[in-house]
Amino acid sequence: MFLCCEQSNNTLVDETLDLHEPAQALSTLLQFLHHLPEPPVESEGSTPSLEEKHAGTTGFIRERFLPRIPSYNRSTVIPLPVLQPMLFDLVDKYGLSIDIFNVLCAHLLAHAPTYPLRVYGFAASFEPRHRRRRFQPGSSGDTEDRDLADGFGAEAEKEMERQMQKIASKASQFLEPMGSYPIQEVLDAIPSVKALHRVVQLQHLRVKTLREVLNESEIFPKGYGACPSHREKTMECWDRQRKALAGKIDSGTDVAGEMELFVDTLKECKICHKAGVAAVEMLAYMCYRLPKQVQHSAGLA
Repeated sequence: MFLCCEQSNNTLVDETLDLHEPAQALSTLLQFLHHLPEPPVESEGSTPSLEEKHAGTTGFIRERFLPRIPSYNRSTVIPLPVLQPMLFDLVDKYGLSIDIFNVLCAHLLAHAPTYPLRVYGFAASFEPRHRRRRFQPGSSGDTEDRDLADGFGAEAEKEMERQMQKIASKASQFLEPMGSYPIQEVLDAIPSVKALHRVVQLQHLRVKTLREVLNESEIFPKGYGACPSHREKTMECWDRQRKALAGKIDSGTDVAGEMELFVDTLKECKICHKAGVAAVEMLAYMCYRLPKQVQHSAGLA
């Protein structure tokens, strides 16, 4: 839409473009046109790596299995109130480059660990402007709307939706059980009933999956690594602990962390403790890596 602003051979033509925007939004828009935003910068490795941090550790290392979103230098991350909704609205409204949109998505994702509800709600409810206009009450999907969509690019709209689905999926990893949030906070963050139903359904499936994973876990799977001295007693204690935990699981329960407390009681026997650590690590892999993101991407996106 900014083709009319390009230089013309006819210098006598005085062409103008009226933009009905607040001064701050207009200034930001012009900044976008002349200087592409930079992606957030990851924090330099001032902290030791997992290998260095836990060198010589024989116990369960939770960080190895946690969902990973890089740690960013906060001074390079665009503040969330600026991103949402102003910057995304400008990019969408004026059909700016999809590259700009993708950079903004990187900034939005950087806020997911701190503000998961707001990030999830915005990403899951996102719909390109031209598509909204086509489906507004009273809209006939006329030629003007189609031309606007074609000018922006149908493929660009699809890419925008794909990026937002990925962000919603990753942000959902950090959500607390929905019942733990104040109702007004939920309504403010997730205005779409469909998006709210998705996350409630996701958390329901997560609880179900966590119970299944826990109930199928074994400290000595198929007898592997079994302790000849304490096998029966250790298996009985593991079974009792997992059954007690299964009845208390919600979508935010750290199943592996809870079972780790039991493993700590096995330290007097190296064989049992080693088997317990391995069992908890398998639980961690199943609980941290699989249900949260995969279920959202596969069935709820």
